Amino acid sequence: MQSFRTPLQILPTRGYVTVLEGEAGIGKTSFALASALTSGRVKYISYNEPENSLTDKAKRVIHGQPDNLEVLHMLSGSKKAFSEIIDSMSEGKIVILDSVDAFLWEEGGGQPERALLQLIYESAKIRNGSLVLINEGVSGISNVLKFVADSYIKMESVKLIGLNARKITVLKDRDYPVSVYPFYYTFYDGLQILNASYFLDLERVMQKKVKPWDRPFGAKSVMSEPELFLYIMDKSVSVPFSEFTGCG
Repeated sequence: MQSFRTPLQILPTRGYVTVLEGEAGIGKTSFALASALTSGRVKYISYNEPENSLTDKAKRVIHGQPDNLEVLHMLSGSKKAFSEIIDSMSEGKIVILDSVDAFLWEEGGGQPERALLQLIYESAKIRNGSLVLINEGVSGISNVLKFVADSYIKMESVKLIGLNARKITVLKDRDYPVSVYPFYYTFYDGLQILNASYFLDLERVMQKKVKPWDRPFGAKSVMSEPELFLYIMDKSVSVPFSEFTGCG
């Protein structure tokens, strides 16, 4: 039995601060919503996307109305994020902060970044809260986040057998072992994650034994990717794959 946890299992962990890092457009928001909304009530604090955009993304990844989602758009300037984080965790909600760079810029007030992050980390511990910090990975805060956070998950684009793929790597999971293998994912028909922890080297699989997975005519992924990494293999391929997990 596997002793490590999947990214979907990590994000809603109580008493945890999780960092979700990746380039713009890689799917951090959709992934965070998919994981959190299937685990409890969610407070999404956004410095970027408005509520209607986040609600639409949530509907696509969970295939339904996100009745347990509450969005606070910080560009309105009406409330402070720090108090919202504390109050929401006290109410048992999973808090998603998008993005941590914008939060530190607004809330810092000359306070050192590490001290402010340590403060919200301790608040999550005291309230047994679940806090997800979305990070674009473009500032120097990344190294501080890796030290403070309980879990650190990186999302990135890679090439897999010559095609574009989306990869998730768990770099840190404080209370659990970390898989040495990555996970691959797509937003076609909701969020689907391929647990790649049991195959050895996909590049060594003979090309004649695999073929691209044919999507239904007209179907589009949430992220509008023209190509997905998914393949269908015939029974002569001996590389074992674990089952899909996902939302939808």
